[in-house]
Amino acid sequence: DAALHGQLQGCEFPASLPGACFYISHLTGEFEVLSSKHVSLTTKAKVVLLDVEGTTTPVDFVYSTLFPFARERLTSYLADHFEDEAVQNAISQLAKDYAKESEGVSPTEWNKTPQAAAEFCHWLMDRDRKATGLKTLQGLIWKHGYESGDLKAPIYDDVLPAMERWAESGKRVC
Repeated sequence: DAALHGQLQGCEFPASLPGACFYISHLTGEFEVLSSKHVSLTTKAKVVLLDVEGTTTPVDFVYSTLFPFARERLTSYLADHFEDEAVQNAISQLAKDYAKESEGVSPTEWNKTPQAAAEFCHWLMDRDRKATGLKTLQGLIWKHGYESGDLKAPIYDDVLPAMERWAESGKRVC
């Protein structure tokens, strides 16, 4: 967004597409994908994908608010939502995560109950594991928290005006 980051005009940054990078043109509002063969494809950006940590909110929000919020609510969330499809998908992934653990036995036997899942998740959190099932459950808890109003995120002053500009120009902001 030129109003936010005029200093980046014309800069390149690496992308996760092997052998390619995106070139941002603030003058035309287009992104250009440059391949390693210098063949370019130009397309109007339709989506603006934002990261939370340090982009829209302070970095410490994730560690001081989000992680404790999920940890404190994990057991009750699982008890209340255990049969939900999204939770069951996360539980299936947790079963795979449990089977892959190499550190030894977790604090409970795996039996796909809300209590066993909560204990295993706490065990993973205590060891700072990045298990897919755990991350999915944390995301579900945060979503529930935002939707209920129990969780609110501080955002930088320039974020809302930028999001409004992007939305008004027809871009989807995620």
